[in-house]
Amino acid sequence: SRLRLCCAFMHAKRRGDLGKNRSTPQTVLAGTARAAVDNVAAAFVANHRESPIEDAKGNTHEDIRRQQAGYKRVDPPTKHEKALPPAVFRFRLRMALHKRARARAHLL
Repeated sequence: SRLRLCCAFMHAKRRGDLGKNRSTPQTVLAGTARAAVDNVAAAFVANHRESPIEDAKGNTHEDIRRQQAGYKRVDPPTKHEKALPPAVFRFRLRMALHKRARARAHLL
């Protein structure tokens, strides 16, 4: 069925089998794999066919939801970057010598 093909496609995308560099596949995040399946479903809908990843009620099929939830569980946690301290922005503003440089410093 189309749903099973979409699940297999999502798994192949997740493993990196469909990337540019197939010799050294890299695992992609759950959201990226889901976005790829969503794009396939959008192509079906654009060609006046029913979405292969939706159930009769129009919700995402349970198999797709479970597969994505499983991928999310094993994904590495998000790494947040630390913000620059305010002293950096004050220094940039102080060092701006002409109007355009001051305007750029204000944008930062």
